[in-house]
Amino acid sequence: MLMRLYFLEGLVSQVIKEWSNGEAQYGIKFVYESLGDWCGKLAVAAAGGSKGRQTQSHLGEINVAILDSSFNPPHVCHQAYLECVSRTPLRRPACRASVGNSERVPIHGLIMLLGTLNCDKGLTGASLAQRLEMMEVMAKDICARATKHVDMGDDKGGHPAQACANIATGLCATPRFVDKAKHLREFITARAGKEGPEVNLYFMMGWDTLVRFFDPKYYSQYPDDVYPFFSGGGRIIFARRGGYSDAKVDEFIRESIPAPLLEYIYELKLPKNLALVSSTLARQAVRGRTNDVEIIPQGVQEIIARDGLYHC
Repeated sequence: MLMRLYFLEGLVSQVIKEWSNGEAQYGIKFVYESLGDWCGKLAVAAAGGSKGRQTQSHLGEINVAILDSSFNPPHVCHQAYLECVSRTPLRRPACRASVGNSERVPIHGLIMLLGTLNCDKGLTGASLAQRLEMMEVMAKDICARATKHVDMGDDKGGHPAQACANIATGLCATPRFVDKAKHLREFITARAGKEGPEVNLYFMMGWDTLVRFFDPKYYSQYPDDVYPFFSGGGRIIFARRGGYSDAKVDEFIRESIPAPLLEYIYELKLPKNLALVSSTLARQAVRGRTNDVEIIPQGVQEIIARDGLYHC
């Protein structure tokens, strides 16, 4: 495993250097692709091949779900986002009053995305290379379970297991979601072919991240600067988390999100026992050697123990 970490350290240094010098063609760098050709498998699934089945309302689309996070460290809530998004109906618009208005969006591939820059946070805890290694371990675990379900024929009513089997991890050069979407769209379109179907990017995020997305302080001209994100195929999937009342969430949605954008925002219901899970709690569990360490998958725990992470 250490050899993989050494490789990732060199890769991170090279990629950041290329981005800094303006030598890179794209602001996205895939590091791990579970099936070897992420974009190729994406196109096959979107076309309805390999047991994939398109719904009438999503014909001609490639739908990608992206979990952008610090992954410091990856934990079971990250895993739940990735595994639930392709098999759980999503509510739209994102308001409890519309509880009956839900649909299952056919997701054709998943991305775990790690930014080299963050609007609010510096780099503490695990290095970028260590985080990439932990992300890769989680991606492989998700893929292995998904592949088992496909082989057993457990992907009825769509192709959720296929989406989880086609998972990539990668780096992104920019901190804002508006820019991430632009880089991803250019990258996927180039690799999938310019004449391919429309690409929709479903960014999964917690409630606090959704609030930051619509915070005017991150834009020079708000709300005008956020409209290109949605008009270019950007979508948001959020989940309610512990510590935020439903009334407060609904109030924010009604008063702080421009009404024309509500149709592009979906709500994902995660298991209630994950409501308070966070990377902060995971780090505290490692430091305090508490039972909460169980929120960290076993393979990730092994990397943390090997490298002595989060003990101070």
